[in-house]
Amino acid sequence: MHAHNRAFADHWRFSPRTEEDLMSGRPPELSLMALAQDGSPAALALCQVETYSTDERPQPVGTISSVGTLPDHRRRGLATWLVAEALVRLRRAGARHASLYVDGLNPTRAFDAYRKLGFELAFETEVWEVTFR
Repeated sequence: MHAHNRAFADHWRFSPRTEEDLMSGRPPELSLMALAQDGSPAALALCQVETYSTDERPQPVGTISSVGTLPDHRRRGLATWLVAEALVRLRRAGARHASLYVDGLNPTRAFDAYRKLGFELAFETEVWEVTFR
């Protein structure tokens, strides 16, 4: 998935992903891509519907697991549009709740787009690392 890798290449802890890795278990109708005028990829959103037996949220949950915009197309509202469309499709697929995960230090401020769409911060996770000498 070249578009996914190009969209995330400048993000924290990036590692290239294969199409098999990205698309495994995801229905095609929940994998969205915005195209530039020349037909090349501009942005993408990958989603799935899952059920968690120990989760108190209304089930099933729609998960938006990747939202990325290629660098030349950022700051144009494409991610906002794709997430809005993803929410419609997730609801249509039976989701009763939706979640997405984002790097809170994301330099593109992706979280601003999610707040516009009604998402609220549910929890934060810290990642601690050590480098061995």
